[in-house]
Amino acid sequence: MIYNQQNHKQETKSSLSSFAKTDSSDSSPAVKKRSKKLPVFVSEEDLLEILKVSKHNHHKLAYLLGFYSGLRISEVLNVEPRDIDMDKGTLFVREGKNGKDRVTILPPFFREEMFKLMPLIKLLKVRALQKAFMKDCLNSGVLEKKPSVHFHSLRHGFCTHAIEKEIDITRVQVLAGHSNIATTNIYCHLNPKIALEEFRSKF
Repeated sequence: MIYNQQNHKQETKSSLSSFAKTDSSDSSPAVKKRSKKLPVFVSEEDLLEILKVSKHNHHKLAYLLGFYSGLRISEVLNVEPRDIDMDKGTLFVREGKNGKDRVTILPPFFREEMFKLMPLIKLLKVRALQKAFMKDCLNSGVLEKKPSVHFHSLRHGFCTHAIEKEIDITRVQVLAGHSNIATTNIYCHLNPKIALEEFRSKF
């Protein structure tokens, strides 16, 4: 018998017509599962609003490195001029998480005059940068939209933005320095737009 997709859909619809009347109660005790919350990410639009209210160039540079290069806060603070290759548009991350080196991309708005601010660790520490970011999120209205936002949300934004641009997930894994592809896969769930569009086009 030849498979007919239209007939199959009709049969499925019919079988669901009595769904509400069906008693599907289960007498077994419910097991409470621990919920897994997806990480909060900063979008490119959010970043623009944050940059508009930021009053210090070293803060703006930190935000750019977090979002466009996908750096962790400790990596942001320790980037040095020698790590930048302006010709290739790359940034070398020395001893990132677990002591691993990697190469990622340079922010598109990076300028040579930003070298004089590096390394940012000379100007501020982790806690000071976190507080500055939260203040700018508050003043920009981003905190009101995303109450759980924090500095690492910039890095989450980098990965989510890359997935949105349809960059291969294994490339995103390399740029972000994830040791496990499962970590990178989280960002597909953060913004499932591409998956949804592909799914709908085939059904």
